[in-house]
Amino acid sequence: MSGTSYEYSLIFPPGWGRFRPNQEAERHVVHNLTEAFAASGDMRALTRFRALVHTSFEELRRRGAVAVHVPTETVEGVALPASVSVLPAPFRSEEDAARFEAALTARGATVKVGEEGTARIVRWEERTDHAAGEQGVSALSVGYVFPAPDGSRLRPAVVAGSILYPTGDEENELTRSLLALIDAVAGTFTWRRSE
Repeated sequence: MSGTSYEYSLIFPPGWGRFRPNQEAERHVVHNLTEAFAASGDMRALTRFRALVHTSFEELRRRGAVAVHVPTETVEGVALPASVSVLPAPFRSEEDAARFEAALTARGATVKVGEEGTARIVRWEERTDHAAGEQGVSALSVGYVFPAPDGSRLRPAVVAGSILYPTGDEENELTRSLLALIDAVAGTFTWRRSE
């Protein structure tokens, strides 16, 4: 198995693009947010949204994210305020995985653990609120940890989705639909050999 490398695969609907976690991807997300929240007219909130996106992209780069998937087209004239990132898990061992799950739970995330064959899949969901102008900004984050391929030296993979929405409006149809979409996309995750 020496010399074998792996890459991940995810299936997205049309209108999503894969980018390195660079300024181009950041611009797509900011554009989508600007379009999605332009109707509010609250420029301070939009400035806060942009700052949150910039901070998030800096964190993705710091953590070694492999890719960021963002909507590149509108859906029925609506820009989608969402993204899906793929990055290495911050652990390798089972002990560290358990500490990671405990840390998620301690900060208020809802954590679920499931099995797919012999693989242990972890899913978590959490919401964070940020003050921004007259309208608060909230993020719904959903993440999955998928085990590394057997016999590889890779870390497990984290697939992390993020949806931004006005605080207090988390049950809106768009947010619920985007959450279902991110769950469906994560369900297509596989490792494949690239020799």
